[in-house]
Amino acid sequence: GEVLRDARPRGIIECGAYHGIWWKTYAEHGIDNRCWIEACPDNFEKLCQTVPIEGVVVNVALLDENRPIDFVVTDNWQSGSILPLKLHLQKYPNIKPLKTVTVQGRTLDSLIEVLKEQVDTKYTGVDSLTDTPENEL
Repeated sequence: GEVLRDARPRGIIECGAYHGIWWKTYAEHGIDNRCWIEACPDNFEKLCQTVPIEGVVVNVALLDENRPIDFVVTDNWQSGSILPLKLHLQKYPNIKPLKTVTVQGRTLDSLIEVLKEQVDTKYTGVDSLTDTPENEL
């Protein structure tokens, strides 16, 4: 909440939106322009049931090119990834991969182009809330 209060963003693109658990926080801070991106098909279904209709919900994985890609679904539903789980499994050894599904991958640029009629795409910042080194999930 504090980061949102100080930053005063006009909109949010949440990548890896899971079940949309932050939507109430965004609404409380007056952020009405929301786009939820979730690659896992099971999480996407729940996300669609959770977030208000005002937001745009997209079932894709963000990649460096537009193409289908394998996505590993895990038993805790939050640790799925397009990358090998590597260090994540060392840190959380009880997590088990359940299945691999093929999902659509898109670049952020191509996704914004498709969504520009639905979402204010004049975003100026991208942030990640992870402490995991790149490619070491």
